Amino acid sequence: MCWVWRLISRTVRPPPDDVITVGMVDLEDNDRWIALGESRAWNWQQGCMLQWIPGSKTDVIWNDREGDRFVARIMNVKTREMRTIPHAIYTVSPDGRTGMSADFRRIQDMRPGYGYAGLPDPNADKLAPDDSGIWKVNLRTGDAKLVISVADMLKIPFWKGDITKNKHYFNHLLFSPDGSRFIFLNRWRINEFRETNPTTPFDTRMLTAHAGRQGYPRGGRFRLHLPYFIWRATKVTFSPGPVRKATATVSISLRTTAPYARGPRSAPMSWRATAIAPIFPAASGS
Repeated sequence: MCWVWRLISRTVRPPPDDVITVGMVDLEDNDRWIALGESRAWNWQQGCMLQWIPGSKTDVIWNDREGDRFVARIMNVKTREMRTIPHAIYTVSPDGRTGMSADFRRIQDMRPGYGYAGLPDPNADKLAPDDSGIWKVNLRTGDAKLVISVADMLKIPFWKGDITKNKHYFNHLLFSPDGSRFIFLNRWRINEFRETNPTTPFDTRMLTAHAGRQGYPRGGRFRLHLPYFIWRATKVTFSPGPVRKATATVSISLRTTAPYARGPRSAPMSWRATAIAPIFPAASGS
C-alpha cells in the first residue's frame, strides 16, 4: 500500500473550506484507490501529516479540523475504527505512544501556507505567549501537556543579540531515532521588515529538548538557512566548563544555495553537520 491524499482545489493557499480525501492505493490491485476519510487541516508543504503509527500494521494518523480546534484522527484501516485525539500532531515517537503538537494557528498567522487555515490565532497580537508552544500528547488517552512555551524562548539568549522584541513561533518538530529527544525550530519575524513584508524574512535557531521531561532546550548557532534536516543518530555529549557545549548529530540537506550562500546558484547537495550549542541552562540530567 502507499498513502496518498487527493483534492479538487488548485489554490495557492488552501481556504478554510477546502477538504481533501485521505486514503491509500493498493499497488497489488491495479492501483485501486481506497478512501479512508477527509481532512480540513492541511497545507501544500506537509499535507495533513498522514502517516503510519510506528509499530502498527493497521493504524494510521492524520490531522483534521473539528469545530473550534485542530485534531488528529487515528484509524484502523482493517476495521475502519476511528478515534479522535483533541490535538493536531506534528511528529510521532518511534514507539507510537507519544505525539508532539505545535500551534498550527500561530504557524498559519506567522507563515501562511505552513499552518492550517480556518482558525485564528488567539495570540496574534502577542510576541511570545506563555500558553502557545509545543505540547506532548499521549496518543492512547489524548491527554496533553504544554512542555515548551513560546515565552520560554525569551529566557534563552541568542548569540546575535536581543530577540525579546520580536514575534516568535515554533515549526518543524521531529523525534530522534530512539525517541529520547526532539528537534524544533524557533523562528521570529525580523522587525525591520515587518511592515513591508509581513511573512518574511525570519531568523531561525534549531533547538533540541528531552522528550521525557521539562527543562530549557539546547539551542544551536546556525549561520545558514536550513531548509531540510533529519536526525542521523541520537548523540548528545558535553564539554566541561562554566558554559557547557553540547553536540547533537543531525543530517542536513541543502537543495539550493541561493540566496543564502555566497556566489551563484549551485547544484543540489547534501551534507552532514554537527550542531554545537551552548546550554542555557539545561534541566539536571537532561
